Amino acid sequence: MRQQLSKREGRYNESLSDFVAPRDSGLKDYVGAFTVTAGIGEDVIAERFKRQ
Repeated sequence: MRQQLSKREGRYNESLSDFVAPRDSGLKDYVGAFTVTAGIGEDVIAERFKRQ
């Protein structure tokens, strides 16, 4: 879903897909990503909270 905030006249709401080159453009494009964790051993801690 695109941003839902109002923009000034003449501006449109951009999304991440607006910055990806179309496949047929012939341009080399890149995508970056990262991941996070709640922490090693979080299952043990969550289980302890459930028992309490």
